[in-house]
Amino acid sequence: QLIKARWENHTLRDVNRKNSASRVMVEQRVLAALEQAAKPMTSRKLFEVARLANFELNENTFRTHLHRMKGKGLIENVSRGKWRGIEKPY
Repeated sequence: QLIKARWENHTLRDVNRKNSASRVMVEQRVLAALEQAAKPMTSRKLFEVARLANFELNENTFRTHLHRMKGKGLIENVSRGKWRGIEKPY
């Protein structure tokens, strides 16, 4: 847990706004969960994972995070309510 917290703090070094820090932490949790998953995950399960980063996270706000992550090319919508991470070419 301590190593994970230090890693998250490292990624937040250049974030100035409180909401931006929360968004970055949520995105990191979602990406980690999708990376570990063998198959696409539901929005509900991803929301539960994201709440570990921000327990006050609103479901509508979370959907906005997912939409922005999709726009950035980090995740893709496989079917209604199911998401998977996009593999990065090496």
